[in-house]
Parts: sequence; C-alpha cells; structure tokens
Amino acid sequence: MKTGKKVLIIIKKILPHLIFILAAILIVLLIVDYFNPLMKFLDNGMAYCVMWALCVLSVLHFIILLI
Repeated sequence: MKTGKKVLIIIKKILPHLIFILAAILIVLLIVDYFNPLMKFLDNGMAYCVMWALCVLSVLHFIILLI
C-alpha cells in the first residue's frame, strides 16, 4: 500500500475524534459562559483558536469524505 494512502486512512480514522473533542470543548465553554458571563470564556484567543480549528477540521473532513 502506498504511503499517501496509509496517511489518508489514518486521517480518516483520527479526524472525527478531533472534531468531536473540539465540539465538546466549545459546548463546555458555551455552558460555562452562559452561567457566568462575566468570565467571558468565549471572548479570548483560546476560544477563537478552538473555533477556527473546529471549522477547518470540519471542512477537511467533508473534503476527505468526498474523495
């Protein structure tokens, strides 16, 4: 089996798990921010990085599923 094909298979297995983890992190941040809005959990760089990573991984997952 070619190396590129092996990498694609590994990515197909790992990508859904990464998307789930990032989505769970965002759900927790949304809940905590709802109960304590003064802490502004969604108003910092870390939350924006998680949101960007979730968006990019979701698009990448969609593209890989189309292949």
